[in-house]
Amino acid sequence: MQMEVKPLSSHAIEQADNGAAGNRWQMARDNSWARSLVEPTLPGKLRVNAEDFYVCESLRFTPGAQPLADRDCAHWLLKIEKHRLDTLTLQRQLAERSGAQLRDIGYAGLKDKHARCEQWMSIPARSDKAQLDRLKAWQVNGEAKWRVLEVQPQRKKLSRGANLGNQFVIVLRDVFSGLDATQLKAGETQLQQRVARLSGEGFPNYFGEQRFGLNANNLPRALSSFSSGKRISRNQRGLFLSALRSYLFNALLHQRVLDCSWRKLLPYDALVLEGSNSQFRVLGDETAAQIEDIEARLASCDLHIGGPLFGARNKQPDHCPELDQRIQAAHPDIVDVLDKAGMDYALRPLRVVPKDFSMQRQGDDVQLTLFLPSGSFATALLRELFDYSDVSRAASRNASREATHKASRPAVPTTSGNNRS
Repeated sequence: MQMEVKPLSSHAIEQADNGAAGNRWQMARDNSWARSLVEPTLPGKLRVNAEDFYVCESLRFTPGAQPLADRDCAHWLLKIEKHRLDTLTLQRQLAERSGAQLRDIGYAGLKDKHARCEQWMSIPARSDKAQLDRLKAWQVNGEAKWRVLEVQPQRKKLSRGANLGNQFVIVLRDVFSGLDATQLKAGETQLQQRVARLSGEGFPNYFGEQRFGLNANNLPRALSSFSSGKRISRNQRGLFLSALRSYLFNALLHQRVLDCSWRKLLPYDALVLEGSNSQFRVLGDETAAQIEDIEARLASCDLHIGGPLFGARNKQPDHCPELDQRIQAAHPDIVDVLDKAGMDYALRPLRVVPKDFSMQRQGDDVQLTLFLPSGSFATALLRELFDYSDVSRAASRNASREATHKASRPAVPTTSGNNRS
C-alpha cells in the first residue's frame, strides 16, 4: 500500500529557493533559524564567566577499565580540564610539549573555547617510565589555561567519533532581574513548562553558531579558499568543509521547522533510531500498518527524521525528499565543493532529546543540567528557552571589529623635530 504523507508546502520550497538571496549568511551569523516553540520572552546572559558553561565529555568506552601491559601502551589518554581554550589550540600545545607530530595528538570531539571543559586527548607514549609522572604534572596557567586531571594507558590514538556525548551545567545570568513577585512566578512557570516540553518532544538539532566561526566568517572564507585553489592545512580544510555542509543542514532544518514537518514523515524520508546509527529510508511501498508504526515511533521519540549531510553526488541516495533537492539547487557552489572533496553522504537526526534535563532557579539566575549526544549543541536548546545574549562571543565580535577598524585606518605619518616645512 502506498504511504499517505503530504509533500512539503510550496511556501517552504520557495523559502529554500530563495536561500541565496540577500545577505546569504545572515541566519548563520545571527543564529536566527526558526524555533520550534513560540519565541521566548525571558532574557539571560550566557557565559558571563567561563565557569557558567561547563562541559564534561563522555567516551564510548571507559578509559583504564582494562589493564594494559607496558608493551601494549602505545598512547596515553589524558583527561584535561581547560578554560577559555579551543581544542585545536590545546592539540598544538600538547604536540609542542610532548615533541609529537600534530597529527598524532588525538581527540574525540571539538569543544568550545568559551567554557570550562573536561575532555579526553591522547598523545603517543614513550618508552621512558618517567613520562607518566611528567604528564600528571602538566598544566598551563593564565587566562587560557589547562591541567591534566587523569592519565590512562591506551592501545590506539583517540579517534574522532569516540565521544558518546556531553554533560552540561549551564548558568544563565539575570533571567529574572527586575521582575516583581507575580512576574517572577509566571516566568518561572513558563520556563518549567518549556523544559518539560523539550524533555518530552526534543528540539531542532541545529549546528550551533560556533560551527561557522566568528560572525560566520568560515562560510565565505571556505568558498573563497576552495575556489582559489590555494593550499590550506588539513585541519582548516576539515573545518571549512564541515561549516559548509552544516550550513546546508541548518537551512533544510529551518524550512522543515517553518513547515512543522521536522517531526513528521515526508515521502522518501530517512529515519534514524534514537541513540543508534541504525537507519532506513521510507520508499513509498510500505503498508498502512508499517506507516502507522513509524509515525507512532516518531511521536515517542524512538525514531527521528534523518536530515542530509550532503557529500559527493555519486554517494547520495537515489531517492530523497523534494526539499533536499531544492536546497542543493539553491546552493550549487557549496554542493560543487562538497562533491569535489569527495565527502561521504551521511544522516543527522533533525531532532535531539535532552537526557536528565532539569532547571533550578538561583535568585535572578537559572542553572540548567542536561546530557546531549555527541554532535548536538546546547546553544540550540538554549535559544528555545531564552532570548539570551552570549557575553563571551559578543566580546570576541567587538574585539574583531576593533581590530578590523584599526587595520583599515590610514597610517599616521611620523614627524621629526629636524624636519622643516
